[in-house]
Amino acid sequence: MYVATFSSLYIFFILEVSLSIFPDCFLDQLAKTSQNDSINFFVVMISCLISAFILVELISFCYAKLIKLQKRMFVPKLGEVMIYRGYITEKELQEALSEQRLRLGEVLIKAGFITTEQLEHALDYQKAVKMKIGEVLRELGYSTDENIIWALRKMNRRLGEIFVEKGFFTKNEISRVLARMRYERVV
Repeated sequence: MYVATFSSLYIFFILEVSLSIFPDCFLDQLAKTSQNDSINFFVVMISCLISAFILVELISFCYAKLIKLQKRMFVPKLGEVMIYRGYITEKELQEALSEQRLRLGEVLIKAGFITTEQLEHALDYQKAVKMKIGEVLRELGYSTDENIIWALRKMNRRLGEIFVEKGFFTKNEISRVLARMRYERVV
């Protein structure tokens, strides 16, 4: 690729200098760097080599970024596949996704570890001390480390785990759907 780019640049350079397609172009000035033709030839060759290297690297970089973007854009999400295949409804998907969007305090309240009043007090206190809410809840004695860790794990579940927990699917069914998604992406 370097050779083809170099050759193209060199041919363009020779045509430009001989035909003066772009008058007063920097290429004309580059070709007349010295009174000695050998030095001028050497300067032109080095300039073409450097330009070829930069162009090839730039094209390679852009191509790699485009491929990564394309892969990300066309990878279907688990929820979309489950709806498309008729395994779940849009309402069931939204219910599961809402579980992923819960905040720490909401998870602890839902589990019965803290009350709404305790969370409100902790949030007010958090503004004054600039600490994470889990640390505030622990400092105020409203929650234990174990409960906070449990809630954080619950917040970080993947969609498939939520589907299994809600009883929509078994682990094996989720594994089969994910395997099929991977296979279809490869093929």
